[in-house]
Amino acid sequence: MDLFLKWKKGEEKFTLGKLSKNENKYFFEIDKEGFKNAVLNGCIGIPGFELGKTSFESDELFKFFRNRIVSKEADNVNEILSKYSLSEYDDMQLLRITKAKINGDNYLVEE
Repeated sequence: MDLFLKWKKGEEKFTLGKLSKNENKYFFEIDKEGFKNAVLNGCIGIPGFELGKTSFESDELFKFFRNRIVSKEADNVNEILSKYSLSEYDDMQLLRITKAKINGDNYLVEE
């Protein structure tokens, strides 16, 4: 599954990059054109991702995304999984379902 990080200004959305996962690695690729257009419209970048670099790889979900979903260790994790009809913890599915939205910022995740 590929998820796209977007930044929203008003009704306009700019694609900042693509998040993907194989069995044991996470990958994030910056969309150079979308990122440039977002910055020109007021986006300050993506916290935790080094400016100038366009390709990232990690054994764990990147902190920027991890902070946008319930933790696997949270006391209410089973409640959250039930709410979204998930039988087991799946960080990519949680990002997809919740759109990784946080009140007060303009980032979101879409398929």
